[in-house]
Order: sequence, then structure tokens, then C-alpha cells
Amino acid sequence: MQINEPEIRFEGFSGEWEQHKLGEITSSYSGGTPSVGNDSYYGGEIPFIRSGEINSNTTELFLTEEGFNNSSAKMVNEGDILYALYGATSGEVGLSQITGAINQAILAIKPNSGYAKHYISQWLRNNRKSIIDKFLQGGQGNLSGSIVKDLDIKHPTHEEQEKIGELLHVLDEIITINKQKLDGLRKLKKGYLQQMFPQIGETMPRVRFDGFTEPWEMRKLGEFVLSLKSGLSRMLSGEDIGLPVVRANNIVDGRLDMENNLKYWHIDDPQGAQTSNYLICKNDILINFINSESRTGTSAIVANNPARDTIYTTNILNLRTNEYAKPYFIFTMTFSKNYQDYISSITKPAVSQSSFTTVDFKDYIFRCPSIAEQTTIGNFFRNIDNQITTQFQKLEQLKQLKTAYLQKMLI
Repeated sequence: MQINEPEIRFEGFSGEWEQHKLGEITSSYSGGTPSVGNDSYYGGEIPFIRSGEINSNTTELFLTEEGFNNSSAKMVNEGDILYALYGATSGEVGLSQITGAINQAILAIKPNSGYAKHYISQWLRNNRKSIIDKFLQGGQGNLSGSIVKDLDIKHPTHEEQEKIGELLHVLDEIITINKQKLDGLRKLKKGYLQQMFPQIGETMPRVRFDGFTEPWEMRKLGEFVLSLKSGLSRMLSGEDIGLPVVRANNIVDGRLDMENNLKYWHIDDPQGAQTSNYLICKNDILINFINSESRTGTSAIVANNPARDTIYTTNILNLRTNEYAKPYFIFTMTFSKNYQDYISSITKPAVSQSSFTTVDFKDYIFRCPSIAEQTTIGNFFRNIDNQITTQFQKLEQLKQLKTAYLQKMLI
């Protein structure tokens, strides 16, 4: 027998929840688009909200009064629930950040008296996957106002709705603030990369630490390589049996992610004896060199010796530096614009992927400072990267907390 109560509740609330069609407890409408061929309809002062902007406080387009009055566009107020009906954003939910007009790809939802907007918006967000899977099988087609109105929503009393909705809404705000902090740190790092590595035609960076004045010398990356090789090629398993394997998917935003998308090399594999030659260790720089164009050349550094033996696959280059270079400086250099431009210039098509050779990689010419300055720069960026990692982990924990509340407080 189905139980119409959530797993956890606020103190003082009990009893089974009710169920209604969403259309029975809300009113809703979608908008329209003024003729794009009429210039007099655009460039006014009315924000024109499209489905990709339902959580934004700005819009790309603005309507004139004439454009609004000669179309099916409809106005929404700040705080209204906006539900995306079309395309890649289908099923996404937002609370309008502004007062403006909506097009036909958005359904505005207004709760009736006795129903809380934060609760309804959180319920829609929590059920997005099931709605998409049911009504947009294979990701094809669009949702409609009639589909959304016919959804069965379970809900408690208005007071309990308010408490649940407010808690989840506050969590969303905290998540947004922490995401902005993470984005700020990434932007800060990008700015320092532009200032602390010489640009084309320059012999020195624009910003340096006190005590360093010598020009940077032109060097080949190959001069700093102790070893450079790709990993093992073999069918891998999703079962946690054997050795975890670093693949392209495990290099994310400059860090090594060994918690998600893991594959394993079986210990009893006929080539098992070779694995000792492909173990990663602290300060190894792992680089994608055969992957999609957006990932080719991306890298991560191994911060500490792994807790268990870990190897890497054939589309990963493992770079170990010699005594003439500091690993963290070389790793940071791979985020510089000059390096990124070089990788783009040497990338060769390989069926549906792109690649470059180890010879190409070693031939990269760049300006390099003394060991002492490499150490200082490397430590500086290590500190920023540690802050980014800490902030990323905090954001992920908040997202997981939100997911847990959604699962346990809604039915």
C-alpha cells in the first residue's frame, strides 16, 4: 500500500498528504513571440524572457509596447514560477527574477490561494526527470501547458508547504552564492594566468613577484621531461574489481576526479604484469591527448600518492618532469593561452576525435623562468587551486544535501 507521507517532516505536522492535478491548484499561461521581421517590435524597454533565461535577471532581447501589443507575449511578475516547455531546457523551473514578457516556450504558473509557490516550484524541479522520461521519450518533442496541468502533485497543508518550500529555497540561494564564489575563483585564476605568463612577443610576464627581474628564456617542453608516455589500452569494467583507471572523463576543470565515472582494470588480466609500469604517483601531470576537441590538451596534476594503486588509459599522457622544472609550474603552464593555442594548432583529426603526438607535445616552445621563480609561481597557483577545490567540494556537498532533502521531504 502506498504511503502518502514523506520520510522526514517538520515537528508538529502529521497525517497523509492530498493529491491534486497541478491545474486544479494553479492557474497558468504561456506567451508568444512578436514578428522577428518587424524592427519596430524590438529594442524597447520590456524584457523579453526566453526559456534559457528563466533563472536570469537579464534578457538578451527587449520588446517595444508596439511589439508586445501586436503579439501573444504575456507579462509575468518578479517571483512568478516559470516552466520551460521547449527544447534542451524542457522541464527546467525558475522563479522570475524580473517583471517582463514571456514567449510560447515558457509556462507561467501562479498558485491558487492556499498553495505555496516555493513548494510547487521545488516539486516540479524534483520531478523533472520523471516528467521528461514520460512525456519526451528519447528527448524528442516539447512539453505543453496541458501536460503540465495534468500532472499529479501530492502536497501537505499550506503551512507545511511554506516551511518545506522556504527551506529548499534558502538552500538554493546558498548554492547560488557558493557557485558565484567558485566562478569568482576561476575567473581570478584566469586573470592571473593572463598576467603571470608572457604573452606572444613578450619576454616577461606583466606581473611578477618581488625579487625576480630576469627575462624568461625560450625553452622546449621536451627539455623538462623525465618521462612521457600513454597508458594501457584494454576493455575496462564498471565493477570495483582490480585497479582504478584514469580516463579522459576523470579530468574535470583541471582536477583529477576519482569519485565519479570510474572504470577498473581486472587484476587477472593477461597484461596484468605490465600495470606496475603505469601507476600514477604524486606530481604526475596527466594530459588528454586523444579525445573530443573540447577536452584535448586538458590536464590535471596528481596532488598526493593515491590511496590505492591507480593506472591510466591509452588516451592519457603521463608527464613526469626532470630536475630542471617544477611540476606545478609546468601543470599551470598548460592553462596558459599560448599553450592552448599551440595544442589547437597541432591537433589532428582522428575519426571523430582529435589527437597530437608525444613529439608534437615535446616540441612546444615557451618562455620559462628560473627554478626559484617556477617554485614561487607554482605555489601561488597551487594555493588558488586548493581554494577552488575546497569551494567546489563545498558546493557539491550543498547540492547533495539539497538532493537528500528533496528525496526525503517530498513524495
